[in-house]
Amino acid sequence: MNKLIAFVLALALALTLVGCTNKEKSNENNETHIFQGEIIEFDNGAMLVEPLEGYSEAEHAQRIRVVIQNMPGSPEPRVGDIIEVTYSGVMTEESPPSPTGVEKIVVIKRTPDDEIIDPQEDEHLISVTSEGSMIHPFWHFAYSEHWAEDGFLCADGTPAGGELKEWSEESSLPEIEWSEDFTVTYADGVDFQYIMVFNEAREQQDHLFAVSDLSELDSGRYYIGIVVSQKGQYIEQAKQAECTGWVCLFKLVVEHIEGFSSPTEEELRIRFPQYYDLITPKGLEVYVWQTADNVYYCGLLPGTNRGATEDEITDLAVNGATVEEMKVILSSYDDDPYESIFIVPCIQPTSNYTYQIDDAYIQKVNALFDK
Repeated sequence: MNKLIAFVLALALALTLVGCTNKEKSNENNETHIFQGEIIEFDNGAMLVEPLEGYSEAEHAQRIRVVIQNMPGSPEPRVGDIIEVTYSGVMTEESPPSPTGVEKIVVIKRTPDDEIIDPQEDEHLISVTSEGSMIHPFWHFAYSEHWAEDGFLCADGTPAGGELKEWSEESSLPEIEWSEDFTVTYADGVDFQYIMVFNEAREQQDHLFAVSDLSELDSGRYYIGIVVSQKGQYIEQAKQAECTGWVCLFKLVVEHIEGFSSPTEEELRIRFPQYYDLITPKGLEVYVWQTADNVYYCGLLPGTNRGATEDEITDLAVNGATVEEMKVILSSYDDDPYESIFIVPCIQPTSNYTYQIDDAYIQKVNALFDK
């Protein structure tokens, strides 16, 4: 019996040792690697990095291509910075190689401001002109799709709003005034996506889908981000081109002339034919949405017993009229247009501006129409 007990204990101890050994091997296989290097240049959403001496990566390659991912929004990396990369320890076989399983990228040493090399000095994604003036916006990395061996490697940049908040009031971010001949010109291979609008406090307040929509902004100072996609190398294997997304940032000053005349009914009939001569057995419904502080747009639909659907409200955004324009449109309906007109505050699905529709807000919107 004693021999049997001793054998069982010995077997249990052996199994325990085997389990510990396997666990140690597992930890070794999951070990992460760290190396530091200097950013030499940027390339399609990635950084070409020269590993510092003393790291095994320096023996592996003179330059390593590090895709911008898992990186804090601040500080923004720039040429000459020293970064620290934590990854799986495995490099791709392409040239230059890229680290796989990147967990973290951190800027650990900044380039002095007087030594900064501006990679945008001789290259312009877009040009903005207005009243004879031209500027070239600062471009901020947004995203990339880069081919790596047998698939696309995707990366997202830091939010453009974070970049804006890093700029001082006296920064060199280019500035231009809005005018009727405001024009945006795109470089070859660069396509327009949409526009981000930030207020003077650098808080994002709206998305626009046409450059002409900037004319609808109230007088004031804005930060504008025109989002574009830049085509890269065409990958025959994937039947698709690599691409990099950029947010082209600049300051915009909008000054509307005081005392300009309101649009006439004739002009509005041309611009908004769908809002005229509606059949109104159940009255009219004016849907009002907000896109920024004190910026309201309206759409008009025949009265119903159900209210507009989200798709119907989204469709109205394409033909949004100002409150003053809507008042002129409503005046074309019978003697007392407000008697059978219902003002309906709503949230516009195409806008990022947020607000709460409560009794106080409903009263505020109705007051815009003197109701």
